[in-house]
Formats: sequence, C-alpha cells, structure tokens
Amino acid sequence: MTNRLKKQGRRTAKRSASRRLSGTRRKRFEKVNRTKASSLPNAGKKSDRSRSRKQRTAPAQQRAAERDAIFQAMAHPVVIYNSRQKPISANPAALAALGLAPSAKPAGPELAAALQRMNLRHDDGRPVAPDESPAHRALRGQVVRNEPHIIADKNGRDRCLLISCAPFRVAGRIAGAISIWHDVTEQRRAALQLEQALQDSRRRQMEIAALLAGARVILEKTTFVETAETIFAFCKNLIQATAGYIAILSKDGTQNEVVFLDAGGLPCNVDPSLPMPIRGLREVTYRTGEPVFDNDFPSSRWMEYMPEGHAVLQNVLFAPMKIENRVVGLIGLANKPGGFVEHDARMATAFGELAALALQNSRAREALEHSEARFRSLAETANDAVITIDAAGKIVFWNRAAETIFGYSADEMLGQPLERIIPESMRAAHRCALLRVAETGQTRLVGKTLALPGLRKDGSEFPLELSLASWQTVEGRFFTGIVRDITERKRAEAEIRALNAELAERIEQLRAANADLESFSYSVSHDLRSPLAVIDGFSHVLSTEYSDRLDEEGKRFLDLIRSNTRQMGQLIEDLLAFSRTGRQPLSPAPVNMDELVQIVLAELQPTWQGRNVQLDIRPLPPARGDWSLLRQVWTNLLSNALKFTRHRPTARVEVGGESRDGESIYYVKDNGAGFDMQYAGKLFGVFQRLHSTEEFEGTGVGLAIVQRIVRRHGGRVWAEGKVGEGAVFYFTLPQ
Repeated sequence: MTNRLKKQGRRTAKRSASRRLSGTRRKRFEKVNRTKASSLPNAGKKSDRSRSRKQRTAPAQQRAAERDAIFQAMAHPVVIYNSRQKPISANPAALAALGLAPSAKPAGPELAAALQRMNLRHDDGRPVAPDESPAHRALRGQVVRNEPHIIADKNGRDRCLLISCAPFRVAGRIAGAISIWHDVTEQRRAALQLEQALQDSRRRQMEIAALLAGARVILEKTTFVETAETIFAFCKNLIQATAGYIAILSKDGTQNEVVFLDAGGLPCNVDPSLPMPIRGLREVTYRTGEPVFDNDFPSSRWMEYMPEGHAVLQNVLFAPMKIENRVVGLIGLANKPGGFVEHDARMATAFGELAALALQNSRAREALEHSEARFRSLAETANDAVITIDAAGKIVFWNRAAETIFGYSADEMLGQPLERIIPESMRAAHRCALLRVAETGQTRLVGKTLALPGLRKDGSEFPLELSLASWQTVEGRFFTGIVRDITERKRAEAEIRALNAELAERIEQLRAANADLESFSYSVSHDLRSPLAVIDGFSHVLSTEYSDRLDEEGKRFLDLIRSNTRQMGQLIEDLLAFSRTGRQPLSPAPVNMDELVQIVLAELQPTWQGRNVQLDIRPLPPARGDWSLLRQVWTNLLSNALKFTRHRPTARVEVGGESRDGESIYYVKDNGAGFDMQYAGKLFGVFQRLHSTEEFEGTGVGLAIVQRIVRRHGGRVWAEGKVGEGAVFYFTLPQ
C-alpha cells in the first residue's frame, strides 16, 4: 500500500509538472518523446499497448489527483496512518499545527515524533492510552466522529480539538486510517466566556436587585436601626455569610457602638450594648477606610482581641461605612462557608455605602426635626413677624409677632392671600412678582432687605422692613419673610437727620473758627518776631557797650533778658512750624525711609559730637507720603532721643520698623530719661513738657508737630516709657 501510494504520488507530481509547463515548452517536450518512441524497436506495438493502458488508467489517475488536491487544500489538519498506526502523510494544515514547515515533507519518524509531542489528552485532561487513541480505534474498524481532545500546540499552549478518524480499505482489508482535526479552541473559549458572562450577569442582577432593595429601604424605613438591619440582611444573604453586625463610631471616636448583632445561631455571651474598643482587624478598616478579611481567623494574631464568651468565628470581613470620605461605622460579616473573596469585600463596601447613606439620612432627619422645632420656637418668640407663603401667595405660617404687628390672628390669616396686608398701591407689583416666579423660578427680592409699606387690619399703613428667603421642596417653592415694624426707627432717623444737619453746621462753624485761630496764631507769632529782635538787639548793645556801667546784678538781669528773648524766639519759630504743618499741602510720593533716616542722622551728627552714642539702625519698610514732612517727623524724634540720653555714659538709640495688618509701623527707642506712663497722653500736646528747661531744653511743640504730620498721612502716634529706663516712640503709615 505504501509503495503504491508513493508511485501514485510520483505520477501525480509528474503530471502536475507537465501541466505547469508553458504551451511552447509542453509541445517541444511531447515532440521529443514521440521521436524517442518512434526510434525504438517495436515502437509501434508498444505505443499501441501504452496508449491502451493509459486509456484504462486515466480516470483512476484523475481521481487520485483530485483526492491529492483536496488533501493538500483542506483547511483542517489531516493525518494519514498506515495499518501499523504509523503516520505516513500530513497535509500543510497539519504540518503547520505540528510546528513543521509545510514544504518540508517530513519522513515518517519525524512526523511521528511531532505527533508524540502533541501530548494527546482526553477532554477532561487525562492522558490518552495508546489503545484509546482515535487512530488505533479506527484501525480496528471503528469510526470516530468529532471526539473532543486536548493537545499541546507548537508553542506549548493547550488547544481543544474535535478529532474524527475513519479507516480506509484496499482489497477489502483495512490499509490505514485518516484523521481529521477541527480546532475549536476559540469556540470553546468563547462558549466558556459566554457561560461565565451569563453567570456574572445573573450574579450582578442579584447584586443590583439587593442593592436596589437596600436603597428602597432607606426611603421606606423611619429609623436607622430598622434600615441598617434590613440592609445587613440583604448583604449577608448575598455574600452567604452566616453572622455579623453593623456598628457606628462613637462621638469621641474611640468606641465601636453596635447597632445590632446577628450571631448566626451560635452561642454568644458578649453584651452587644457595651461599646467595643477600636482595635484588632476592625481598627485596620477604621484607619485605612478599606475593607479587610481573614479566612483563617482562629490562627490569626487578631484572636488576642476576642472577648471571652464571643461566638466562634472561622473567618471575618469588615467593610467601612463612609460619610464625606470619613469612616463612621462598619459592616462586620463572619463564618462564610469556603471563605471570603475580594468580590465579597467590594459588595460589602457597596452595602456599607448604603448603610452610611441611611445613617446620614437619619441624622439629617433628626437635625431637620430639631431645626424645625427650633425654628418654630424662635419664630413664635421673635419680636419680628415671620410669615411664610407658598408659590400661589397663600399664607402657610403666621407667628405671634405678625398677629401683634398686623392685628390679624393666625386663624384669620392661614390660607389667606398675602395681599390682605399689602396696600392697594403695591398689590399689582406683588402679583407680577408671583407670576414671574411661577414662570421663571426666579425672584429679584430673595436675599435682599427692603423698606416697604404695610397694611394693618384697621386699614392704617405703616413702614416695615422685609427680608425675604426662598426654598424649594417636593411640595413646591416657599417664601419666608421677616417683617419688622420700623415706625419708631423712621421717626428716630428723621430726628437724627435733623441733628446731623445741625451738627454739620456747627462743625463748619468750628472749622472756620479753627482756621481763623490758626491764621491769628500765625500772624501773632510772625508779628512778635520784630519786637523780640529789637529787644535782643538793644540788650546786646547794652551788654557790649555799657557793660562797664552795670554792676553784676545788672549784668545778670541783662543776661536773663537775652536768654528769655532767645527762648521766646525759639517758641515763636516752633509755633510757626506747627502752624505750617497744618497749612502746607501734602505731596505724596514713594519714600525710601532707610535713606531718609540716614540723611537726618547726618544733619544731627554735630549735636552729639564728643559723646559715646551707639546707633542701631534696622531695615525700614518703604512708605508713601510727603518727603519733607516725614523728614520733620524723623528729625524731631531722633533729636529728642539724642537730647534725652545726654546724661547717659553710653547713649543707645535704636530705629526699626515692620509691615503688619496693612500698615507700616516705625519706632525710635532710647535709653534716656524716660517718662511716667500716666502722663503719656500729654506728650503730644502743644507746650506739654514733662521735664524742666534747666534739665532739657525745648518748647514742647516738637511731638505735637510729629502727631499732626502723621495724622495728616492717615497714621497713628503713641509712646511707651519708664522713668529712668528710656522711651519708645511709634508712628504708623498706611501701606
């Protein structure tokens, strides 16, 4: 059989090669063959016999060629075995499945080795015994049809095959077997995926149904305990746990307060009403906000936290209840046959979210009830009228103050239109406002306070103040107005306006008087300079030209005249400077205070020549103001600091500042004579001095000038000090 098949294959190949020749080459080939045949002895007789044989074998050869073409072109792998169950041929699809090159035409042993590497197994994974193989059974005369098997492909991956195998006979005897494979790996995988998808779909439907039922419970139940118990039952049944509880975090965050406990029929001697400390595995859930489970709880380290008499737990799962991403409680499940899986943790977390929502709703409901009670209490005791209307303008709430203000009782007004307390002139506008709210849902009055006229039961109108609020509920839109009778306030406002007008007139008179006084002071000070100059001049002549005619007492009197004249002149100069600070217009511009202080210190340096003076000049924030006037401020403050430290062996003067709360704060600190804080209020008055002229010279105008300049810049001035320990003078400028 093997030799016959080989010869038949060679003949078929030769015919195929002949067919592949071009027309010209085929004619040349046939001509050469005919020439050779005619030159042979007895060529004619042999040619006739050959022609007769070809005519008889032509149909068989054609059928063999057709079978070979089908064999080669089949998309499914095909392997041919001989009667000894040895593979003798395989089509290209089979060679590719075995990891052999389709053009290699492997020999029998190589093909057998490749088939051996397939590791043929039954559909359930059991190895196929030699006498169980489809080829062996076919050689015994059995036809195998679409029998499922598993093989390993060329990459070592398992493939699912439907193998069909049938014997072929020659001369009535089984000469071999043909095996056809149908690779159904992808179909099998798709079927498994479909089955899994169906199972997942059914499971998800059950989960969704349980979650929807839990969500409905939140709307139907009135107390959190009832809601939580029902949600827990859905969760426990879906996950197939047999025990558990729901607990919430105590207010101080240290205890786990059990809402209810389901021991699953197991004995449990632990009182569930007692708080449980936050520890063990549940502490992990509270801390991380994630679900956790342990399927070998008796062997875990968490057993040390179990109280005596607790029900026996084989496995446990804890899922968080979160409100605004904060864990407020947990669902605990236990004793699931086979243990918990990650999907159980996810589902328990979903039910935990429902339980948290139920808790949040319960707390919100309680808060709403308390809020409503407080509102009614406040509304009934308020001095202002509280009136609530619906979208149609009908009154639904009318407190006691409304009864007092408008004269109507609640029984008279509930269900009545608000127009009863609106003057006739305002009712059209009120109806338009209600219509606009009904059409657009918007109102221009909400959140505003308005002054409107009101109408009492006796028909009298009065001024009122209305603050309006609006809110939306399932029953529709409502408006609440806080109404205050402002009759007395209007009367008081009229009186205040009259008083303000009178005050403004008096302020204007005072301003004019101050201007006249300042002008008079300036004129007087200016006019006094000439007589003082004359007195000083004549006293100087007396002291120089007539000193020999004066005795010592006369000379002393003359010196006193000159000294007091000079002091009076300085006082006049200071008064003129003080007057100029109020009259001089401000020229604000950016001022570098560090540079300005250095300029002033350079000008004052001759005043401390020969003294031991330590200066500590710290960085100063920049300012905006009149440069020349701010220069006068620094000059007066620094000269005072140098003057009042004159009697110190080492004088220390510190200058500093900082920016704070929208203003710049500057200070000058010294270790001089200081002052008593009870007199701090007098420091900045004109001619106010805390030291005698014999101790420290001066006129008492310098600090008054500082205060006037700083106030004109919108700043403040103050001082701190202690007798014998120094003083600190502060001033501020707005940034």
